[in-house]
Amino acid sequence: MKIAISQMSTHSADFDVTLRRMIAQARLAKSQDADLIVFPFPALTGPDFGGMGTLDSFGQAIALAQVALADELEKIQISALVPLLIPAPFGTFQEVVFIKEGNIMPLRYASHALTAQEGPHGWMASSGQETMGFALGDITCAVVFNQEQLHALVESQTDLDILFYLQGNCFTTDDDSTVLAPALSQGLFVQDVSALNAWLVAVGSVGGYDDVVFAGGSFVMAPWGDVSMQMPSFEEDFRLVEVDPAFEGPLAHPEPVAPYNKNALLWDGLTLSLRDFLQFDKRVHDAVVVLDGTMASAALAALAIDAIGPTRVHALLVHTLDEAAYRDAKQLARNLRLSTDELTVRDAVIASRALQLDVTDAPMLDLLVAARLQSLATEHSALILSPADKTALALELQESGNTRVHAASYMPFGDVYRSQLLSLVRYRQSQSAAMPQAVLKRFTVPSLHAHYFENLCSSMGAEAQLSLVDSVLLSYIEQGMSFNDIVDSGNDAQLVTAVLNRMNASEIARRALPSFASVSAKTITENSRPINAGWEDTYRTEDEFKQVEEFYKKINDKLVELASGVDHTAKINEAFEMLRDVISSAVNDKGNENRWGTGPFSNN
Repeated sequence: MKIAISQMSTHSADFDVTLRRMIAQARLAKSQDADLIVFPFPALTGPDFGGMGTLDSFGQAIALAQVALADELEKIQISALVPLLIPAPFGTFQEVVFIKEGNIMPLRYASHALTAQEGPHGWMASSGQETMGFALGDITCAVVFNQEQLHALVESQTDLDILFYLQGNCFTTDDDSTVLAPALSQGLFVQDVSALNAWLVAVGSVGGYDDVVFAGGSFVMAPWGDVSMQMPSFEEDFRLVEVDPAFEGPLAHPEPVAPYNKNALLWDGLTLSLRDFLQFDKRVHDAVVVLDGTMASAALAALAIDAIGPTRVHALLVHTLDEAAYRDAKQLARNLRLSTDELTVRDAVIASRALQLDVTDAPMLDLLVAARLQSLATEHSALILSPADKTALALELQESGNTRVHAASYMPFGDVYRSQLLSLVRYRQSQSAAMPQAVLKRFTVPSLHAHYFENLCSSMGAEAQLSLVDSVLLSYIEQGMSFNDIVDSGNDAQLVTAVLNRMNASEIARRALPSFASVSAKTITENSRPINAGWEDTYRTEDEFKQVEEFYKKINDKLVELASGVDHTAKINEAFEMLRDVISSAVNDKGNENRWGTGPFSNN
């Protein structure tokens, strides 16, 4: 069977344009005798609807787009797999429709409908192991969206000829499978394919969609592990491949597995995300950046040039009284062939006097820089970019002033820790040594205003200090480790306390951040908390853990007793009374017997 694979980049829910491209590719595939064309998720709908998903008219538009595509594919006489996002009362869910001879079959819905015929028990038993399958002639096929569904299918020992892995997850550095083909060199997919004894056709979308980016990297693998075809990462592509389930191998000319380079993949992902963000409204926008001789500003300028080229990047040279940094900024601008404007010390003094500002105050200088950036953006119909990284968003917004950050439209490094950004800059420098070497050392370590931290780091270099702080943030945000787990893994409790308190204190400053690319398992904004929250995470003692365990045990025992009794009203009241007593003892607030003034735990 000949299969056409589309690795396309689109705009979310741009149905008319996307349908035209899909139909054109289907005609091309048919002209080369393809039996099936496979489109990537989320090409047709996009990966997220926002508020549009609640509109009936939007759901109707998705249905009409499927009907229009099915009508055209019937004329072309080719079948298709089309993954999409579907709005539902409970939110959204990923679906894939199999289109053949003008008929549309939603495979996920069909799987649930068939399971429902077995009754409630069958539905519950298989809800996490749905099988989205279809047949092309005598070839049996199935579809999965992610690793969890893939592993469940392997465990079910389903007899298959071809498995279609339609990448449903955006690119993140914490999940190697999101890059598809390069993940093969990390050992992913190979064992699953061998266990299934089926061909694997992995298809990924490519491009930036709002705050996420998809990596592409589509590939086809034979049951014995040979790769018959693979597409590049972060580039559009279109290929045809022959898949013969009866062939037992080996392939005459298998392709070498694509290398896995984390820094290269992340840099390319950020580059593509920035490029697509600068044309979010289908217009081509230029970019405005600051050059001040720091590592972060150099990284941003290089990324912008890689994304859209030097003629569309406009730099503001800022003189910060550091002559060496100013010289390096000017040298970098020349090396990157950037057009520049300047904000000199004299300019800053004149402007500050006119506005009655203190130019020696960092937030006031930040305000002047933001004003000049906005002027440049207006002049060039451009968008302002900020070099702020994840470390800055977590720990530095409160003290550094927010004007320049909030004046920006986009922060490409907003989900990248500073120690990680340093590695990215070194990777970029290895590809083209445009940055003066001193720039790579011009970065700051967040100040935690903790005497202990200063003593701890007195014998450590700046990079080691930075790695230490970032590792605590990574453990708490992405890895979801508790305070105790972070300390027990080798970090000092005072350090962890200082980092978390500093992060929590900056919560309100993070409420008006510009957009940034989400490339990790959890962004800093996903780790938000109420701005008036009084709780601070602390180290728990063994006695406190025992109190909590006893608390839940009492609740569970009482609920078991409640379920077996007959006087439910009396037992419910008794359970609430007991719950109030347990909580009061757990919080260890004996001096306030009337802690619960109202509600089910009060004395009222």
